[in-house]
Amino acid sequence: MEKTQLTNAIKISNLGFSGNIKLKSGVLIYETLIHVSHTFHYGSSVLINGDLGKGGWALSWILGGALKQQQGIITDNKDNFSLEDRRLQSWLVRDDISKTGLFRADTVKNQIRYGLIRYKSPFSEEEIIRTFYLTPERYNRPLHQLGNEAWRASLAIGIANGRKVFCFPFLETKLIEVVFTGMFEQIARTLKNMNCLIVIPCKSSTPVNKICDDILLIGEQ
Repeated sequence: MEKTQLTNAIKISNLGFSGNIKLKSGVLIYETLIHVSHTFHYGSSVLINGDLGKGGWALSWILGGALKQQQGIITDNKDNFSLEDRRLQSWLVRDDISKTGLFRADTVKNQIRYGLIRYKSPFSEEEIIRTFYLTPERYNRPLHQLGNEAWRASLAIGIANGRKVFCFPFLETKLIEVVFTGMFEQIARTLKNMNCLIVIPCKSSTPVNKICDDILLIGEQ
């Protein structure tokens, strides 16, 4: 896959949020993000380092278009980066387009094919499959049936659907060790070569040091 050209960076200024975020399971996580400013450069991966509840998950979801900040400004190459803009450009990793209700429980294959056509992607289906190491026996299943491969498949769906900013949920250390295998390191390099931004909130930086280019410390460490 060839490297693409995008805007240079997303800048957040004095960002704040306090409240519950609701997970798919229905569990509520209370997050507090206080006066955070940072510049997220495209073509890089950024670790948001802090305890659960200290705002990392909220910040990732704000950048991913799932939450609206309660204070502060977000710009993309000096232009306002609105919630609507973020929903069009960003992707919540482990999500799929079935969350809209239009493709409920649809297969990874169909969601990728849909995106390639709708967004006139420069990539072929074969390139997507090869780049994200998607296995034939799981490619024709819904995302929730893929186990650990769902992480890679979700990224593949996001790329096929024209997304540029990939926002992870908060990852505990044990889950990081599952997600960030040697295979994922190659995928991260590919995404960065495509000038995408990867945002990863977690408590420990050790397991993801190999793929992270920047660390944003938030909350009490």
